[in-house]
Amino acid sequence: MWSFLSFALFTLIESKIFNVTPSALVALALFILFFALQSLVLASFLFFFKSLPSNQHKADTTSAVYRFYRTIEWLETLLFSFLLPLPMLGFIYAILMIVKH
Repeated sequence: MWSFLSFALFTLIESKIFNVTPSALVALALFILFFALQSLVLASFLFFFKSLPSNQHKADTTSAVYRFYRTIEWLETLLFSFLLPLPMLGFIYAILMIVKH
């Protein structure tokens, strides 16, 4: 919900941005966009790790299904360790490019 509202707000602000727009308004629009992206990534992180399938098969920790679920969960962990900081790093990069020009 927050992501959708933030994207809508970004679209409204972006429609008002022209070539003579102050840098502060551009930075605000970028902040809203990257905040929405960060909210989306964080929400997906919470969604994936709220209930783990391996916890449902905890009774038999030697089964192939349990090991398969654990492998998938660790791969998701590695993926999210890469994805979680990306919106923040993208925002910092965008601000640095605005300041540079």
